[in-house]
Amino acid sequence: MVKRLQGIKPLFIVSFALAGLLVAGILLPAASANPLIAQASSYSTYFGGTDGEDATKVAFDNEGNTILIGQTPSDDFPITTNALQDTYGGGDWDGFVAKFSSSGDLLYSSYLGGSGYEHVTSVNIDSGNNIVLTGTTGSSNFPTTLDALDSTFGGLTDGFLMKIAPNGTLLYSTFIGGAGNDWIYGIQFDANGNYMFSGWTDSTGLGTSGSLHQNPIGGTDGFIARVSSNGAALQMFSYLGGTGNDRIYVMDIDSEYNYVLAGITASSNYEVTGGAFQSISTASGDAVLTKINHDGNSLVYSTYLGGNDDDFGLGVAVDSADNMIISGYTESDDLAVLNAQQATFGGGIADIYVAKFNETGGLQFLTYLGGIATDYCWDIAVDPSDNIIIGGRTSSSNYPAHDGLNDTLAGSYDAVATKYAPDGQTIIASSFVGGSGSDIGEGIAVDGDGNVVLSGRTVSENFPVTAGAYQEEIGGSSDVFVCHIAFSGYVTTTTTTTNISTTITTDGTGLPIDTTTLLLIGAGGIAVVIILVIFLKKK
Repeated sequence: MVKRLQGIKPLFIVSFALAGLLVAGILLPAASANPLIAQASSYSTYFGGTDGEDATKVAFDNEGNTILIGQTPSDDFPITTNALQDTYGGGDWDGFVAKFSSSGDLLYSSYLGGSGYEHVTSVNIDSGNNIVLTGTTGSSNFPTTLDALDSTFGGLTDGFLMKIAPNGTLLYSTFIGGAGNDWIYGIQFDANGNYMFSGWTDSTGLGTSGSLHQNPIGGTDGFIARVSSNGAALQMFSYLGGTGNDRIYVMDIDSEYNYVLAGITASSNYEVTGGAFQSISTASGDAVLTKINHDGNSLVYSTYLGGNDDDFGLGVAVDSADNMIISGYTESDDLAVLNAQQATFGGGIADIYVAKFNETGGLQFLTYLGGIATDYCWDIAVDPSDNIIIGGRTSSSNYPAHDGLNDTLAGSYDAVATKYAPDGQTIIASSFVGGSGSDIGEGIAVDGDGNVVLSGRTVSENFPVTAGAYQEEIGGSSDVFVCHIAFSGYVTTTTTTTNISTTITTDGTGLPIDTTTLLLIGAGGIAVVIILVIFLKKK
């Protein structure tokens, strides 16, 4: 279990890259023209260099542009003339950030990195439409600004916090970390524009006076932190965890600017609150859901979430009523489901799970999501109607998919996008996304109109792209993709059998409907794909 906690994403990238080479070389057909699948005007494109890019997260900016982040080993990655960094910095990976217009034009693309290793983990947009990024770096020459909180590389890896203006100018960049390993996951802003973030660390000496835990607790610990809006002061840093290894992988904030965190722990004494949904650990690794107040000195709610095998908390979101939604994947077949759309483990190595707690920690629902093979969730988001959007991947041919781009598994793994109603008992729309190779959905975001962006990675040479796309053919061993999806308000009823959930979608009159439009950005060899998947009600 300790090895599994040593950074899920880097191990996943390496293993997927190797698998991708095998699939691309043996299972994929020869590249062919990829026609526009969408019924509505849109775009889908490959994007990348001649090595294997990976996308981690995606966001909308305040003008409806798509912001994509990830990492690349390619020295010929597509870079724009206004790039912050126009050449590869070195090491195994450089980070990247790219901006696409709503019509698919590449507006901005830049490397982010020094001579070592970079991994960009989180992206958000502040009130000035600036792009704010976090991640980790192994480069002592990672770019920092003169007003950096810390301009000196401190350890084996350091976290970083970076702000880029809409025109691509670097506004702020700093190291965050100590003498060990430091990873930042998640970035939000409070009412005063201060930076709120979280992650995990094995560095000592970072805690601030008056925080919940000023000193490390044991193994690797999660943490929360806050930096002033001008970047000049570390206002708060608190460790979080038990005597084993603990990782915080995602965060959101509620209406009171409390930290809402999810991750995984191998600690039998991870700190939980009275009235926790689950007060004891039940396996070598359990998911955790934790809420800490804005000041970082009080635990509001904290619980284990898991069963008889390993469970991972990889997605968290807070809805308009301050309900906390956590998702990820589970290898446990005995989760304490409640009001479940799928009450039993579907099969394979893992199923997705989705759970919703109210603001005080009362469980509203807990459901499995998956089929007979293996299903993973990497991220979730909540739309303006408090519907829950899942982004992930599946190898299950009976994964519940309907009213999407594709209702049939196309490759060894397909990315998936699934939309639940707020009660968690109804799947509104769900789609496979991918070609005949392996495709993985990794990051997801929603704008104010309910449009959804899904990012990920593909090795499929026949991933759907549109005519005239920025990059029409795959460029290397794998591609990253991002999907912008607009879901309509379908009415869906669900019945659950032992292993398979079946759905019937109606237009409100009880008559089945078949309405799908999809906007896609495909992927190039080692590239980034942006897909727009739009579900429109049939007129």
